[in-house]
Amino acid sequence: MLGLLGAIVPLLPSTCFILLATWAFSKSSPKFHSWLTQRSPFSSTIKNWQKHRVVPKQAKVAAGFSLVTSFIITYMFVKNENVLIALGLGMIVLLGYLLTRKSLVNNEIKYSHIDESHQRANKTLFFVR
Repeated sequence: MLGLLGAIVPLLPSTCFILLATWAFSKSSPKFHSWLTQRSPFSSTIKNWQKHRVVPKQAKVAAGFSLVTSFIITYMFVKNENVLIALGLGMIVLLGYLLTRKSLVNNEIKYSHIDESHQRANKTLFFVR
């Protein structure tokens, strides 16, 4: 539900919640997992993450903005320096991880399934001839 809400609310990220839901449903509900990976509006994002570990640029920007905004709000209300340091370090590690992921799928990887299907079709045509 948070992932769906994040798709509508500008400051709430959706990608991390959708990926978490995909993992959880893969362990608990094959029906919902199948819907998320095959028919949901997020299916291409999920497939790109699962197959190629790609995080879209828009998701990186939204996550970075959310992390910075969250830290600023926390800084305004929390005065414990240890909490702020731990939170800041955790956010830096998360942001670093996101920024080191690819933003686009390579064309050769993206279209490799097309080559495989053409090869299968050509083999089939060869045996039919």
